[in-house]
Amino acid sequence: DDRWAASLMRRSHIEWFSDPIYKGEFPADVWELYRKAGLTMPEIQDGDMETITAPIDFLGFNFYGPNYIRKNPSDYWPYGVTFDNQHSDLGSSVWNAPALFDMLKFFDDRYRNPVFIITENGRDLRHSDYPDSNNEIHDMERIEYTYDHLKEIHRAIASGIAVKGYYHWTLMDNYEWGDWSRCGLFYRDYLTNNRYIKDSGKWYARCIKQGYFYKPVMELK
Repeated sequence: DDRWAASLMRRSHIEWFSDPIYKGEFPADVWELYRKAGLTMPEIQDGDMETITAPIDFLGFNFYGPNYIRKNPSDYWPYGVTFDNQHSDLGSSVWNAPALFDMLKFFDDRYRNPVFIITENGRDLRHSDYPDSNNEIHDMERIEYTYDHLKEIHRAIASGIAVKGYYHWTLMDNYEWGDWSRCGLFYRDYLTNNRYIKDSGKWYARCIKQGYFYKPVMELK
């Protein structure tokens, strides 16, 4: 069913990499799925798992949003991915901030209280990510998105989950996706290389300076 497919998706895309580090083994059902699909499986030598399970400083997560999974009737691959209508311009992430807390809670329980760092989190935009005549960029959607996710991180910390760091993606617009979708707190003019701080950058700077985050109710100056 769909719940099984969603669970398998998580195990094949996350636990396939993190279970060997924290538990010293690969998820057995994913291993069998890959084997039956004819994929080349890793050849595990004596001592490999002991090396892999050496203690690490933190577990880093790049989080933009959850995927909603439906079971695929294909015999070759048992799941398919669908998205609701609240995805980003890149089309890859649903805006559902409580899913960040759920993810942290799940892996906190699974790996017995590891240290987490959110290594990427942000919102790519097109429609509100260009300067007006005063070189101001009013990207309120990015502020609301970031606020919602920081709130869930705060909830996780309050519940005893060891989240020790957060990296917003990105400081400045970058070339990774070309020039049609932007992720930065600073706007970058790719022709002149001029940079302009967006409203989200002003808001984020205030949060850092003041030591707390807040949801703005008026335009930032």
